[in-house]
Amino acid sequence: MDMEEQRPRRKQLRMKQFDYSAAGAYFLTICAADKRCIFSEIDVGEGLAPPAVVLKTCGKIAERELLALEERFEHIEIDAYVIMPNHIHVIFMLHV
Repeated sequence: MDMEEQRPRRKQLRMKQFDYSAAGAYFLTICAADKRCIFSEIDVGEGLAPPAVVLKTCGKIAERELLALEERFEHIEIDAYVIMPNHIHVIFMLHV
């Protein structure tokens, strides 16, 4: 069995008539393979201390490369992001 046969079928998430090269805000989620917690750990703290995200090596690399996108592509602006243990959420602006 090849790799294509092992992957589950995903429904199409893109709208057929939408121009994804148009200016605007876009929400992106990047998931780790097999839901592995490779990006960060959540430190719950003690008492009333708020939880904190502690980046692992892969999370530090992902953050560095995510922020470098603005330098590599003049039309992209990272508005907000959060790096969770097994996924990353990003809101970016596309300026054209």
